[in-house]
Amino acid sequence: MSKLKVEDMSAQHHDVLARADASEAEAEAMGTATRERAQAPPKPIGVASVAPGEGFREIMGSLGADIIVSGGQTMNPSIEDLLNAVRAVNAEHVILLPNNGNVILTAEQVDPLAEGCEVRVVPTRNLPQGISALLAFDPAASLDENVERMLAAIATVRAVEVTHAVRDTSVNGHDIKLGDVIAVVDDAITEVGSDYLEVIEAVLKSQAIKPELVTVYRGDEVGVEDADALVTSLRTTHPETEFELQAGGQEHYPYVLSLE
Repeated sequence: MSKLKVEDMSAQHHDVLARADASEAEAEAMGTATRERAQAPPKPIGVASVAPGEGFREIMGSLGADIIVSGGQTMNPSIEDLLNAVRAVNAEHVILLPNNGNVILTAEQVDPLAEGCEVRVVPTRNLPQGISALLAFDPAASLDENVERMLAAIATVRAVEVTHAVRDTSVNGHDIKLGDVIAVVDDAITEVGSDYLEVIEAVLKSQAIKPELVTVYRGDEVGVEDADALVTSLRTTHPETEFELQAGGQEHYPYVLSLE
């Protein structure tokens, strides 16, 4: 034998069923939203956004996203998922935020299929960019004006995704071992360490321009007390920077940070 792989098939089965139930509930909710919106005349412009985690979905909804599609690492939405979301917005023009580099190409296939409305993709590669784009959205402005505003906004934010290495490897001069904490800054692994605080501190110290605001989104595996302790430590060592803590609820990434 050259490789041995051991997995808990029962846990995987339950996970698959849970995801299926969540997808079914989301599809039902989206179908209800589509029927309700279809009864009203199309509005001039709307937004559909992709997001993992209940926290991120609530945040994006509060910032003006009409429809939120569940999706994230290992759970990328299909063209049909995105097309259904665009239709559910019921607008003449729809801005689509993929919020993941792997979803951008899929999102760009939607416009030719969306009869009756124009779909414009703002190529947000991560969740912090998606939130920054929504903050720049003005429903009273035109489609072109909004796209221009959003593109300018996402250029001002850096995304830091903190996770664990799933295998031994060597990347960008870093020797990474299984289980190491790694920081992915704008799609590139830049820091490796043994704990979250150490790695996040290294990322902040490496910034040529110190951020004025850092928003920390805790994932579903991180407790409130642990996240509070981490942010308190960051505030102590970076008194010139404002820190905010939000519940993102995302999987796979214990922490996602937005640097602005």
